Amino acid sequence: MFSSNENSYGEDPNKKKSIVPKILRWVIYLLCILIIIVVIYRSISIGAPKELENYIIKTPGIEESYKNLKDKFKIYEIDLRNPFGWGDALFIAKLYYLEDAENLQVTMRCKTGRFEFLSDSFWGASSIRPFAAYVKLSEMTADDKPEIDSARDNIIYSYLSNMFGNYSDKYIYYVYSFDNVKIDYEKSKVELYIFTNSPSEITRYDEDKALARFTLFDANMTRTKLQAKKFMPDE
Repeated sequence: MFSSNENSYGEDPNKKKSIVPKILRWVIYLLCILIIIVVIYRSISIGAPKELENYIIKTPGIEESYKNLKDKFKIYEIDLRNPFGWGDALFIAKLYYLEDAENLQVTMRCKTGRFEFLSDSFWGASSIRPFAAYVKLSEMTADDKPEIDSARDNIIYSYLSNMFGNYSDKYIYYVYSFDNVKIDYEKSKVELYIFTNSPSEITRYDEDKALARFTLFDANMTRTKLQAKKFMPDE
């Protein structure tokens, strides 16, 4: 005969349930909380400065085009397949194409710890930036190969650039503006070449000496139209 404290299967109903499932649940909860904290910390630590929100380098040509077109002024944000360069030291944070002004603007994030020469003591009062940026425009054939005629390639240097942040920060940001960039959405390929400068001179374009290369646009990349008034608010 079974005792009065046992059921028909011989189990004691007063026996305490295992605490293992409860411990596993708490471990999962804590891991989720830890992941959320890490994501928030990463977002804060690498987040772009507030002044870079909806920021572009304005030029007389851009302002004149916007003045004439207003809401019809076309600005696109291009989604890169691979925004990283030189490992994870360089990152294209934003890429805007101002179609009506034929202007391309690139915001590049730089991890200062990966470049020993990035310091105020090295650059001093020099007006030259640590990096030189060039854009190369190529026209592609139907089979996605560059045209043989090298005269179709167009090399454009960024004469306008701004820096955000300090060399003592973990990240600094550079915004580069390229004029006379005419993109054919079906045929063009746009590449960005980054070179290291010296305090005394700007590095000339030489693909073999490039620190990093990014494909900024080709026919397979998507683009999103943005509201121009966010970038060019009416005075």
